[in-house]
Amino acid sequence: MENYTLTGDYKQPGVNLDAGKGIIEIKGRSIPEQTTKFYQPILDWVDSYIQNPAEETIINYHLDYYNSSSKKYLLDILERFTPLHNSGKKITFNWYYEEDDDEAEDAGILYGELAEYPVNLIPVPEEE
Repeated sequence: MENYTLTGDYKQPGVNLDAGKGIIEIKGRSIPEQTTKFYQPILDWVDSYIQNPAEETIINYHLDYYNSSSKKYLLDILERFTPLHNSGKKITFNWYYEEDDDEAEDAGILYGELAEYPVNLIPVPEEE
């Protein structure tokens, strides 16, 4: 299976999907003008990946900002891994957020609850 990468910019996040290492990483800002067009290839990749996943899958979300339409897709990605988690596969979900951003911390907790597997909340210092 081929990896999938995108370089982020001021409207769309950087994406690193590495099947061999079992890494799903979305980082930056997610306010693409055509959210479905942006996220559909990611969902397609995830659907293929979960057919033959690595022993451990690590999902890293490190988002400075995301709009409401991105929120739906970010959750869709996580929910696709719930059956794997329930079948005993190791799924590690890391939610990075600015350490003083209580709203972002709460969002990470909610994502973990909705995906039905644990989330590691990782505070990072605010960028200057």
